[in-house]
Amino acid sequence: MRCVLKDDGLELRMLFNECDALVFAAPVYFLSVNGLAKNFMDRMRNYRGGVRPSVAVAVAGGTGKGCITALQEICRWMVMVGFSPVVAEPVTRYDLDLALGLAGSWGRMLVEKAFAEKRSDLYSRISELEGTPYMRYTVTDEILYLARSAVEALLRRSVTGEAAELARLVEEAEARLRLGDSEEGLRLAVEAHEKSMRLFNKLA
Repeated sequence: MRCVLKDDGLELRMLFNECDALVFAAPVYFLSVNGLAKNFMDRMRNYRGGVRPSVAVAVAGGTGKGCITALQEICRWMVMVGFSPVVAEPVTRYDLDLALGLAGSWGRMLVEKAFAEKRSDLYSRISELEGTPYMRYTVTDEILYLARSAVEALLRRSVTGEAAELARLVEEAEARLRLGDSEEGLRLAVEAHEKSMRLFNKLA
C-alpha cells in the first residue's frame, strides 16, 4: 500500500481489496479500453487472496470495432487480480437497448455468486477464463459478431427486406469460415458488416 504517485490510487486500491464483487465497464477507444480505465487497471493490486465474482463490460460506439478485443483485455486483467467474470459482455450501439434490459439480471447473478466458494489457483482461473464466451474470438470473429448484431438490430426495427438479405450474407460468411475458407469468409463478413452499418446509420 505504497505508491510514489500522490493521488487517490491507494484509496481506490483499498476499496478494490475490500469489495466482495466488482462491476467493471469501460468505453472502447481505438480497439482497447480508454486510458483512464487502463490507468486504473495498472494501479490495482490484489492483497486479499481468494477469487471474487465480477461483471466485465466493454462499450463501443461508432463501428463497434474493438468491443471484443477490449473485453478480452478486461477479463484477462480480472483473472490476474483475483476476480472471476460471471458475465462478460461486449456492448455496441446495435445492442445497447438489449444490454440495458439485461443489466439488472447481471447484477442479480453477481450478488448470487458473491459468497460462493471458488478455487483460487491460477490454473483454475485461466481454465475458466478460456471457457468464457468471446475469449477465443479473433478479429474475424469480431467483425462477424458486429455484422450479426447490426442485422439483428435492423430486424428489431422492422427493416425486414434489406436486413434479411444481409442476414443471408452473414450466414454465408459463417459457412465459409466453418469450411476453412478464411479469405472468402472474411471478405463476406466485412461486406456484411459495412453494409449493415451503413443501413443502421440511416436509421440513427
